[in-house]
Amino acid sequence: MQQPMLLRLRAVVFAAIALYLLAGPVSAQVFKKVSPVLPKWQMFAGYGLDVCKVRYAMIEGDGIEIPLDRYATLGFTDRFDAPRSLWRVPDAKTALSIGRRMCTKVDESSPDIRVWASCAARDGWKVEFDGQKNLCRGARRRR
Repeated sequence: MQQPMLLRLRAVVFAAIALYLLAGPVSAQVFKKVSPVLPKWQMFAGYGLDVCKVRYAMIEGDGIEIPLDRYATLGFTDRFDAPRSLWRVPDAKTALSIGRRMCTKVDESSPDIRVWASCAARDGWKVEFDGQKNLCRGARRRR
């Protein structure tokens, strides 16, 4: 085969593979059609399923949100000073546990700490906590 002919063949094969890989997500998201022959799109799989994005805040009496850094609130100077278990929040139960530990560390008699957490699911982010619940209500104070 001549060199230009081989390059054209490679380009056609590459374009066919690219179209095949893109057709599945496009048909599902744009046309709302799922085909058993086309590849299925998943936002998270395997390792990506055990991660949550989490935000903590303390609510003052007049409703003002004060963002809380979980590392500083729990007494660490930065992320690298904290234990590795605080670096990544794998699930909603851990997000809740960290928030409740923060309740015991703030300098208020009855703090109002809230958590907003979304955890990875195969089809996108699943909201686990929406900041509606005071995590410190009923929490034991320790010093």
